[in-house]
Amino acid sequence: MFSKLNSIAFTALFFVFFWTGYGRTAQVMINALDLNPGGKDSGKEWVELYNAAEIDMDLSGWTLETTHGYKVIYKIPEGVIICAGEYWVYTHDRQWLDNIDEMVILRDAQGCLLYTSPSPRDLSTSRMPSSA
Repeated sequence: MFSKLNSIAFTALFFVFFWTGYGRTAQVMINALDLNPGGKDSGKEWVELYNAAEIDMDLSGWTLETTHGYKVIYKIPEGVIICAGEYWVYTHDRQWLDNIDEMVILRDAQGCLLYTSPSPRDLSTSRMPSSA
């Protein structure tokens, strides 16, 4: 009985993480961001995503969301692909990231939370060497 339950649990986890793609989408993360670039912020603030998966990922319909002050939700357009091991950078056309206590949330096309950035204060932050 116990081994049958283990088998069912493993099959369920396999389905959730691999068949649905969740295990792969969770490997796309916010790698770096710049809350307060030199000079005027408008049009210079950016968020960089990194695809740690071994396959290309379709970001169509995914969102980047701000959490502080005036909240912005940016929906990534159809056809945006991030290749395996590569970076994708989004720069908003206006000021969209507050310089203090701001976090950026990455969600997939179904609205599932994939990643939340740390909350740096008045600076850039990054997880690993970036393309920026």
